[in-house]
Amino acid sequence: MNCFKAAILKSTLKLNAGSANRLSTSKQLLFLFTQSNLNSNENAKSDIRLAFTESNESLKDTKAENISRAMSYYLEKLAERESLIKFKTEEFEIGKRHLAKIMGEKSETFTQDDINRAIEYLLPSGLFEKKARPFLKHPEDYYPKSKMAAFGRDGRPVHHLFYTGNPEFYQIIYELTQKYLNLNRLEDAMSLIKSRIKINRNESETKIDLTGSVWISLDDLCKKLNTKIDEFSYTKFIILLEKLAQHPLSKREEAYVNQFLRPFESVIKLNEIPSLLKDENGREYQEAEARQRTALVKLKLFEGTGEIKIKAPEGDFNINFFDSITQREQLLFPFKVVDKINQFDIELEFNNGGMNCLAKAARFAISKALCCFVSTDSIEKLRLAGLLTPDKRLKERKKPGQEGARRRYTWKKR
Repeated sequence: MNCFKAAILKSTLKLNAGSANRLSTSKQLLFLFTQSNLNSNENAKSDIRLAFTESNESLKDTKAENISRAMSYYLEKLAERESLIKFKTEEFEIGKRHLAKIMGEKSETFTQDDINRAIEYLLPSGLFEKKARPFLKHPEDYYPKSKMAAFGRDGRPVHHLFYTGNPEFYQIIYELTQKYLNLNRLEDAMSLIKSRIKINRNESETKIDLTGSVWISLDDLCKKLNTKIDEFSYTKFIILLEKLAQHPLSKREEAYVNQFLRPFESVIKLNEIPSLLKDENGREYQEAEARQRTALVKLKLFEGTGEIKIKAPEGDFNINFFDSITQREQLLFPFKVVDKINQFDIELEFNNGGMNCLAKAARFAISKALCCFVSTDSIEKLRLAGLLTPDKRLKERKKPGQEGARRRYTWKKR
């Protein structure tokens, strides 16, 4: 019995040992399978990463290739433009020398104004449009300027204000704002110093003097920056400039502001103003004549007390010759502009023109004669008021088949 139990126990131990061996082998197989899966997954991931990096590198290569193509195209166009400008410049110099030789002048001292006068003399043109007339200018004056590349070889914009759409203009706006803020900080610091140390300085020593100059025009600013600027942006630019120029310490930025200033050129030149005449009694006066349609006015202007004499075909009158108050105001308006009311005597001679035309012609004649008695500032006031601009309009003729110059006959069906 004991031997039998021992045999059974031995057989069970063998079975357990076999099952344990089978379990260990199955675990080993499962571990090996999982390891192989992990290795395969890692290999797949590494393959995906390699493919992704390769695709990124290929995309970068294609992008860089496209950018390099764009840059090469830009450089090619730039070289073409430079060669064209060089060729046209040589042609301009040859034409300039020929014109100077024809006009009997030296080519070294032959300016652009001389070229224009020579062309007008040698090739007279009756074309109304000036752009259609023959001309000879330096190619830089009529060929559009080329802009520099707005991006680098990496495809990124060069200018930090590229995405504003107008980096050149907004760069100036940024500089103006920064300069104004810097002057404000300097003013605050100087105010603290002045509170401790007494410093007496006139504002004229530290502020820009803008007399005799005007701001740059919109067209000149567009040419200077080689870009398009609208009216609203230009107004904002002028406001910032004036704000900077009116600052008490603007003298420190005078060099920067002066690049946007232009000298004021008066339309009325002093050498065009005639000198005063003298009558038999030695009294100074000035004569003037003006036309307005069919009206003709002759004037004599004296320094006096405001007396007005009008000689018309109907007889002699004073200012009551004009029934309308508007016409009388037109006659006295030039004196009001220069603040010289009741300081001049007027002698007027009229013909048979209309009353409105006589009043306008007399106003223009008085304005012309006043230029001989007043300063240049007063002349500029007259010019800005439009009193020195002649009205050359004439009465429009009646057209055949019409009731008047523009009026048509009433159409009747029956």
